Amino acid sequence: MYNISSSAEWKRPFTNKRYLHPPFAENMFTMWPELRVICGDIIEKTYGYRSSGFRILVGEDMLSPDFKNVTYETRNDGIPIHSLSQYLGQYSIHMESFCSIDRIPTCYTKFTLENNTDTQVSDVIAILPRTGREDHLVGTEVDGYAHYDSNVHNWGFLTTDWRMNGNLLTDGDYNILLKGINELEPEWQEDVPGLEWYKRRLVKLRFSLNPKESISFFCAFRHGEVSDFEYEDKKNKTLAFWQGELKRLKVSPGGEKYVPMVSSLVCQCLQM
Repeated sequence: MYNISSSAEWKRPFTNKRYLHPPFAENMFTMWPELRVICGDIIEKTYGYRSSGFRILVGEDMLSPDFKNVTYETRNDGIPIHSLSQYLGQYSIHMESFCSIDRIPTCYTKFTLENNTDTQVSDVIAILPRTGREDHLVGTEVDGYAHYDSNVHNWGFLTTDWRMNGNLLTDGDYNILLKGINELEPEWQEDVPGLEWYKRRLVKLRFSLNPKESISFFCAFRHGEVSDFEYEDKKNKTLAFWQGELKRLKVSPGGEKYVPMVSSLVCQCLQM
């Protein structure tokens, strides 16, 4: 319960998610500021439905990045290929996500770890997958307009069948295929007595970066089977589709000044 007191302050509006899915999709994919992606089925139900997702944890303590520290990169054309960054002091994590143009889409994500210093930096991150009620995964009411609580411990209380087979994370229903992780010494963390619940059933990735060096890895996330992929090829296909849709706009209300706003609105309407 959060009570409004005399000391409460109005703050600027904060949009905590970005929509990734294409028109007519049977799954709604959203990207969240603490390096998280959620996949939900589009069904005629408003409460208690099942979804799945993954999120990034950082450091030996496996902490979730602070969502308030996010930096979003906004496209002028409104195309839902979204990017964000989390600055973590010595290094940053950059994230780019988009979806294929399929009825049951695949969400593709690129993560880039970048050394911000003039010395070598080493650390560990983790990919935490979970499946369960969407309001538990999201951290807010299902309409997305209530108080936002990104508490990672909520994910720990979800029972899980997630496991790692080679470079595939799966619970038998949802799948996450990882690429480019071999240099990152992937290690699956099983159930270990004494570990906090959210720190179980996840994959750890260790890295060492020379000054100003960066390294990238990729994943494909889908409700159902997921196929091998080339990230840039998939991105170009998605980009071409949305550019084709936007070319159908012959007139922008208000003139050239408002083209970015109108394009963004059109893309979002096509996703709804």
